[in-house]
Amino acid sequence: MITEEEYQRVQVILGRKGKPAPKSHLFAFTGLMRCAVCGSAVTAEEKFKHQKNGNVHHYIYYHCTKKKNPNCLEKSVEVKELHRQIDGALEGITVSEEFKNWAIKYLHEIRTNEATTQHIAFQNKQKDLEEVSEQLGSLLLKYTSVQNKDGKLISDAEYDSLKSTLLKRKESLESALRSQGSELEQWVELSERTFNFARYARAWFEKGDLDVKRAILACLGSNLLVEGGKLKIQLRPVFQTLFGNTSKVGAVTVSARTSENPIAPGVIGENLVKSTSWLPG
Repeated sequence: MITEEEYQRVQVILGRKGKPAPKSHLFAFTGLMRCAVCGSAVTAEEKFKHQKNGNVHHYIYYHCTKKKNPNCLEKSVEVKELHRQIDGALEGITVSEEFKNWAIKYLHEIRTNEATTQHIAFQNKQKDLEEVSEQLGSLLLKYTSVQNKDGKLISDAEYDSLKSTLLKRKESLESALRSQGSELEQWVELSERTFNFARYARAWFEKGDLDVKRAILACLGSNLLVEGGKLKIQLRPVFQTLFGNTSKVGAVTVSARTSENPIAPGVIGENLVKSTSWLPG
């Protein structure tokens, strides 16, 4: 989704331990956006306006580098306007504190239910692995037996083919068993981080430094294009699923997520569970 540096920065924002990222950006969003007209990168520059009364006004403009098309006519956008547009995008995914807490609790309940199902699947995989291991052992005994001295029971080619098939199956099962143990924790961690981001990102963006603003924009969306002085943000799949199409999530959910009123878990839960297809596993 983002670079390692930006990822580590967001870990700190979300209250998690991460590698220090002391580097500060003179311009927060350079390297993240492209010109929608010609595809060139978008850069930034400072401008100062000196008034006769001695006042000096400082501006930052983001504009197309025109490296791909020197004649590109895409206009620049002032950083304050860019901030306003990003704030509008963040407002669209912002949830209330109550909804965030309920959503995380609800997803924990889903995880608990999933744990039972996955435990059964885990046991089945363990059983399959044991059977494959037994088949490999039997195959070896058959191949090396006295009765198979001249390949009467199983030829070299047959042995190699069967052994290869069983080893691939064994490797696949072992890999599935190794990963299954961590899937649930990753699942709930992603859920919590997503809803924490949706709750607090707008405030973080408003009060944060350049690195914070950069990390939040990078996490919010991809394919960031500037066209006609407007920033077009393609929300990441998780946000598209939860908030990008309100008709799918349901009007009740949208109302509740922005409200401080008590939530009806039965109604909201039915809508929210339909929007968890983005979760892994």
